[in-house]
Amino acid sequence: MSASETPRPGEPSPIDAILDAKRVVVVFGTGGVGKTTVAAALAIRGAARGRRTLVCTIDPAKRLADSLGVGPLGNDEVPIPEDRLRAAGIETSAPLHATQLDTKHTFDRLIDRHAPNAEIRDRILANPFYREISGQVIGSQEFVALEKLYELHDEGRYDLVILDTPPNKHALDFLDASERMTSVLDTGILKWLLLPYFKKGSRLSVMQKGVRAAARWIGDLVGLAFLKNLSEFFQAFEGLYEGFRDRARRAGELLRERTTTSFVLVTSPAWSQRDPGRSFVEELRRAGLPLEAVVVNRVRPAFQTTADGRTIEDLLDGAPEPEAALRDADLDPRDRAVAARLVSAWRRQRELAAADRRVVDALRRLAGDETAFRCIPFFDGDVHDLEALSAVCGHLGAREAAA
Repeated sequence: MSASETPRPGEPSPIDAILDAKRVVVVFGTGGVGKTTVAAALAIRGAARGRRTLVCTIDPAKRLADSLGVGPLGNDEVPIPEDRLRAAGIETSAPLHATQLDTKHTFDRLIDRHAPNAEIRDRILANPFYREISGQVIGSQEFVALEKLYELHDEGRYDLVILDTPPNKHALDFLDASERMTSVLDTGILKWLLLPYFKKGSRLSVMQKGVRAAARWIGDLVGLAFLKNLSEFFQAFEGLYEGFRDRARRAGELLRERTTTSFVLVTSPAWSQRDPGRSFVEELRRAGLPLEAVVVNRVRPAFQTTADGRTIEDLLDGAPEPEAALRDADLDPRDRAVAARLVSAWRRQRELAAADRRVVDALRRLAGDETAFRCIPFFDGDVHDLEALSAVCGHLGAREAAA
């Protein structure tokens, strides 16, 4: 980050003020908008401001590891070497770490934490139904991401945790993850249906015999082995349910602690035209959660200013009809064709930049004056290394949102 991009002492930018004050920053949005890139840039700024920072992603595409210049990330936290950061022009005054969430590993640790003894723990971990839900059930990624966030915050090893959430079409897919997962694991109706059929030595009443017949019928549909695995899982899990539900409740409370947690929405003009950006803002407000920043990524900028204070747009607008001027000019036909394509490209770029500006203005009005609002321009290349991340950091640290 250059000196011009770094706020003066005592005058933090709105984004930096969030990073200074909060212990948890949840970065969310749909897939394909640069969410992981923004999360990494926020983490760099946090470390640059003297906070021991961890950025945690669930993105399997390895984008975070590539951008930070480290090897493959796993569930263990990996330090980002200071010499690599300095080589990219980034100065940090506190350690920066990164991790990629392993859904299965984190789920296993949760079982280990709540199991009353090793025997029950091993029964659950070896159960085929558990192996399926711990990695494949819809919502398990969101549930585990929330669990990991709570674990990291509770341990207190970091001043700031940046969580890059799984991509979703709705904000509440992440916010409601704990409730949905504990509902899946609730031992109510499934326990009532399955245990009388498989529990050894059980004496069945007339009603339970009907349940047994129903279970047999279901077994014919899905397979008896599956039902047996399901029954054994719920029997083993019965003593863990309260611990899961209590921890999920506390994780949900963490998200709602305004003095601790901030939400940062990452979107792009292209995605926001399809509405997700607006929907996310409205969903968080309905849920009473603290949306404190909106980052609009890949905004196509207007043409830059020339040395004499004019823009390329000014120069072309000086000719009432650029195409007519080209037609009347004494140009070689090949030069005329090239010039015509340049004018066409200019007009198209102006239209795209104007369309992006309309989306940005609408999002800014929706977010409100109290929400930090930043635009990151459309870069010529992909953000895939620390040097490019440093440029993103500069835009996030600006005091005014980019035009």
